[in-house]
Order: sequence, then structure tokens, then C-alpha cells
Amino acid sequence: MARQHDYVVFGCTGFTGEFVLEEMLRLNPKGKIAAAGRSHAKVEATVKRVVGRVEGCQIADVAIVVADVKDTQSMTNMAKSTQLILNCVGPFRFFGEPVVKCCAENGTHYVDITGEPEFMERMYLKYNDVAKSNGSLIVNACGFDSIPADLGCEFAVQQFKDRQLVSKVESFLFMHAEKGGSAHYTTYECAIHGFANQGELKQTRQQIKAMDEQNGRGGAISTIGPRPKPGDLIPWNKAMDAYTLPFPGSDASVVRRTQLYMDKVAGLHPVNFGASFCVKSTLYLFITSIVGMVFTFLAKYEFGRKLLLDNPKLFSFGVFSHEGPTIEQIHASSFEMRMIVSAYDSHAAMKDHKTKAPTIKKMIRVIGPEPGYIATSSFIVCSALSLVEDGKERAKRGNGLDIQGGVYTPAVALFHEKFIQRLAKRNIKFETMAI
Repeated sequence: MARQHDYVVFGCTGFTGEFVLEEMLRLNPKGKIAAAGRSHAKVEATVKRVVGRVEGCQIADVAIVVADVKDTQSMTNMAKSTQLILNCVGPFRFFGEPVVKCCAENGTHYVDITGEPEFMERMYLKYNDVAKSNGSLIVNACGFDSIPADLGCEFAVQQFKDRQLVSKVESFLFMHAEKGGSAHYTTYECAIHGFANQGELKQTRQQIKAMDEQNGRGGAISTIGPRPKPGDLIPWNKAMDAYTLPFPGSDASVVRRTQLYMDKVAGLHPVNFGASFCVKSTLYLFITSIVGMVFTFLAKYEFGRKLLLDNPKLFSFGVFSHEGPTIEQIHASSFEMRMIVSAYDSHAAMKDHKTKAPTIKKMIRVIGPEPGYIATSSFIVCSALSLVEDGKERAKRGNGLDIQGGVYTPAVALFHEKFIQRLAKRNIKFETMAI
């Protein structure tokens, strides 16, 4: 039976959700699009603002859906009314599960912009089988966390004709902000609760490990060569011409799950992965290190979390606030993620991978506009359009990647040429580089 809507943007009244709704209207002006949230009046006001910024779009082109994660029936009604839900309501550990649940149970596709590993892995644990049985594709981390890293890693691996020779991919993130960098409070809140609940993530992973072993997908991942190691105390990276620090986001977690899937389900050679971010000056290195240490310490304790949550500007040196970035800051920002992929030069050399490092290196990069709101909106909207429209492209991939339903990472669900082309049209490009 045909559904009333093609796409529902849930949480459109939030800071990021409004950008997502605008991007959906720009990229799919003829689609049956709905805007959803708890308050009809707030959703309607958001729609009026967004429509005024999109040429040729009328208020009548956007349906309004009232839904609340605390109202199960409203969530079910929303899921049954559409082919796909774009979920922009965070923190996802508190508000995400009801949306995933209603989509998995009602055969509705789902994408979100979470960067919370515990939430993502818990959704896989609880709803993968349900989603498979109902033909629902559930894909988390379809924003800046973690499409550049996850799809970039696959793009890097494919620079070698023989995937089996590839040992590792290392990512290096550069942020460019001519008018200062800033982000919204919700991102900060998600990070605090993520750091605070590392124990829950460990428990979830233990349960996933037991489930995978029962399903014949257990055992260690069969990567080759040394894993990427943390940097030195003063981590200057000559190749990047910058200081590098471990990236604290979800990239490593998401890519690890993708590579595990490649190994255990798709039967493809997996690679090791490491994620870093880059700073150009010793001053920023010092500030970033101090902020990271204070943040990590305080997030462990209830009193510390309250301090952090009550004082976002103070503890982030002004990066996070309830107001978020200005439009001028957003349009003056961009990102670049470079990736170095290392491989052995022959199968004979690969036999000594336990004692010898790979000798062949190549570099790629993913570049795009401001990551948190402009690029993220393009990532999630292109993901949504691809899940609904690009079924033939998924089917062509074979090797366990012709998926029909289940909970997946972005690269497993979305990596194909047409998706890369969709992103290129939004000024997000995957390119090779000289090393």
C-alpha cells in the first residue's frame, strides 16, 4: 500500500533539524515531504521560515506531523505514514530508540545524525533482526559523524586493485573556520553523556560479541599488519604538517563495525583504522589537550557532568553554546579529512605482516563545507534519498552488500558510485592526493 509521505524530517524545530528540512526541500522539491515534531505550532513556524528560503517551494508542499517519542501511538502513526524517517532529535541515547523501534517494526527506513557509539551499537543489538524481517533499513551516523570517515575508508581501500594487500587506513581531520568555530549545545550534551557511560558501551559490546558468536560471526577480525598507534607526547606529524591528537568522536567505532561486517558477512578483507584530528599551532595543541583532560575527568562524575552541562562556553573555551554558530561562521567554515592507506607490495611480503610494516602508501581526502550543519544536512538527506531510490545500486554490489533490511553502518548501506556522485553535487568530494 502506498504511503502518505516519502520522507519525514523528525525534529525539524531543532537547530540542525531546520537545516536538514531545508536541504530536503532543495534536493527533492517534488517529493512528498513532511516536517514532524512535538508541537504543531513550532513545526508550522519552522516550515514557514524554511519555505521562505527555498525558491519555488510553497507551504502547502510540506505536510505537518505531530509526534512525540513519549507517545508510542504517535510514533507508530508517523512510521506507517512514510517510506523513511530522518531523525534529528538528540541526544539519541535518550530520545532515539522509540524512533528506531517504530521504523524497524513497521518496515520504514531510517537515518539519523547520531555520533553516539553506545546508542548505535545498542540499536544493532536490539533491532537488527526485527528490521531484517520487516525490510527496514536502519542506518545510524549519517552526518559528519561518520560518513566522511566510514565511506572515506572504503574509498581509500579501493585505491588498491588487490584489497587483500591493504593493512590500515589512518584519517586526519582538519577544520577550517575563518570566522571562528562554534557548535550547538546538543552536540556537547551528547559528548558528555557518551563519556559518562563508557561502562554501558562495554556491556553492549559484550552482548553483541555473544550474539555474533551464536550467529556464526564470532572470532577476531582478520586484519593484517600493525594497528595505528597513539601519537607521541608532542605529536607532530610531518606528513600532515600539523600536530595530531586522537579524534574523540564516533569514527573509529563506526569504521570498526563496517570492517567487521566486511570480514564476517561480506567475505571481504578488512583493514585496521585509526582516527586523528589536526591542529597547526602549539597554542591550540595546549588548549585542546587541557580541555580534553578536564572534560574527560569531569564527565566521569555526576557533579562534574552538572558543571559541564551548566557551563558549556566556559569548559569548551566558547566553542559550544545554546545559541550555536552564526550564519556567518557557518558559511566561512569547511572541513578536510585526509586519509593515508598503507598496503603490502605483494602477497609474499604480506606473509610477514606480524613482524613487518606495509611499505606502499597512498592518500585520499574528503572535503566539504561547514561540517556540523551544512555538510551534515547534505549527508543525511543524500543518505535518505539513496536508501529509497538506489535499490538497484545496492543490489549490484553482491558479497552480502545487497542488503534489504537490518541495522547497518553508512559504508555498508551506502557506499556505491551513485551516492558519491550525490555528495559531489553538494560540494562534498572524495579525491585522490599525492603523498
